[in-house]
Amino acid sequence: MLMLPDVNEKYSITLYHHNLWWRVFCAECTSTEFQRYFEMIAEQVWPGFTKVKPWGKVGDQKCDGGGC
Repeated sequence: MLMLPDVNEKYSITLYHHNLWWRVFCAECTSTEFQRYFEMIAEQVWPGFTKVKPWGKVGDQKCDGGGC
């Protein structure tokens, strides 16, 4: 069951809207879409972030960026 905070308690309407949008996005996007979105955000947050392209049967072994 989707539990959202009460809009009148501690969340502003903007934060409430973004929280709802994020939950819907995560529920409906494919794994590839989520990975691309993560990479876009990570490149802006961490300047040294490196995208790791999956290879063959082992993929990227759950490596999300330069620290692997």
